[in-house]
Amino acid sequence: MTNHQQKITFRYLFKTLLSNLNPSTAGIGIISLFILNTLVFSAMVWNGAHIIFTTNHTLLTFGGMRYQEVTNGQYWRMASAMFVHNGILHYCYNMGGLLLAGNLLQKVLPTYKILILYLVTGIIAAFFTLYFNSYSVSVGASGAIFGLYGYIIAYKLETSNLTAWWLILLFPIASLLIGFTLPGVDNAAHFGGLIAGFTIGVIGHKKT
Repeated sequence: MTNHQQKITFRYLFKTLLSNLNPSTAGIGIISLFILNTLVFSAMVWNGAHIIFTTNHTLLTFGGMRYQEVTNGQYWRMASAMFVHNGILHYCYNMGGLLLAGNLLQKVLPTYKILILYLVTGIIAAFFTLYFNSYSVSVGASGAIFGLYGYIIAYKLETSNLTAWWLILLFPIASLLIGFTLPGVDNAAHFGGLIAGFTIGVIGHKKT
């Protein structure tokens, strides 16, 4: 392959990625989740949370999850934590992953199933966090988003379209690389969500 052909290929892949980050084509379910995550993050900043890194106290105030609080009966944190983000970079990265997943999923699943998949895999990811990271405050949509990608991977196992796999694997691989490089990243939630979504996808695919 010549350098010119490589540039065309990379340009095509980049344009394809940008087109699949379009909120207007992500589907009403993903847009609803995007808006809810945005409202929570905006409320945090409006009430004084630092826009880059947020204190554990603030994260817990807005619904972050930690083993101590959950085992004391605050089980709702297992769901609320997936709408809380630790700073603008964390929020933007996850919302990009969410929009990409939405554009890949909206032709496969109806809105209500996408919402259920997000919540169920997010809660399963929370169980993984509580087991493996019991002393840290956990926040973010990534566990649930990994669940969406796990489902997509299961659904697309038979495809040989390299462009499709570029879009499918970009967020999970990038996230895992970041998770193994930077401290404080909840890899347990990532793997938990991915396993849950993949399992649900395999079961659902067999039924069709």
